[in-house]
Amino acid sequence: MKLHLRSALIIVATAQLICACSANPLKVFKQAAAKNQWQTIATTDFACKASEKSCDQLHLLKGDACYRLAKQNTE
Repeated sequence: MKLHLRSALIIVATAQLICACSANPLKVFKQAAAKNQWQTIATTDFACKASEKSCDQLHLLKGDACYRLAKQNTE
């Protein structure tokens, strides 16, 4: 019984780590910016708290993407 409980806890912990890594919007935004995929950034929603270390970067990257898209339509 204890072995099954331990295995279940390991599976849950692993799943949480996988979800945490795949749900990193800053990583997604940086990869998209490197590929000039401004539409991807501009249309991706995210939520963050001002106290989070990456929140300012997320807003900066999204603002930059929106600005670049807006400039494309005026040139």
